Amino acid sequence: MADITNKKAMLLQNLQDAGLDDEHIKCCMSMAEEYSDVKMLPTLLQYRTVLLDTIHEKQDKLECLDYLIFQLQSKKQTI
Repeated sequence: MADITNKKAMLLQNLQDAGLDDEHIKCCMSMAEEYSDVKMLPTLLQYRTVLLDTIHEKQDKLECLDYLIFQLQSKKQTI
């Protein structure tokens, strides 16, 4: 865990924990050092959208699987 007093280490740890790849982490760290933390906001929002899309894809697959399980269980009870 990053030292709480070290803002740079905390940012790095947070980006890693969020699952950003090395290229995006390097880009965000560079923006934070050269400009300001706010400059990395579009990159983080874009990554958030990617994660949310992945969640929705998995949710759709889970709903299909749940429906199939329901159908098979209903069929089993009628036999």
